[in-house]
Amino acid sequence: MKNAFIAFLGTIGFGSFASSVYTILDQSYDLIVIDETETPLGAGPVGANYYVFAVCIVALAALVASFALWFTRRNFYKKRLLELREKAGINDKGVPFSIKEIREAIEEVEANLSAVMM
Repeated sequence: MKNAFIAFLGTIGFGSFASSVYTILDQSYDLIVIDETETPLGAGPVGANYYVFAVCIVALAALVASFALWFTRRNFYKKRLLELREKAGINDKGVPFSIKEIREAIEEVEANLSAVMM
């Protein structure tokens, strides 16, 4: 079958291609079985279980990311509240701790500003 295919390719003008195909089809492979032994210097301490350590590290990373997100959002609303207070002429620099309270303070100052402008 292989020889017929190669002969067909040679007759239609693909001689170099036919020889490449024949080389690929004619190759064989060697199977090497590697024993399942311990790899020297490949493992850590025997019997070490890093599952709990890895879960703790991932939880800590998630906590740090959540805090960074909260802190960034809080600073955005804090900046907005202080700008609105400055426009309204309020000199109070105290800002609530939670984002919800800052939003409520922003709504209050915006309501006061819109009432003054009317």
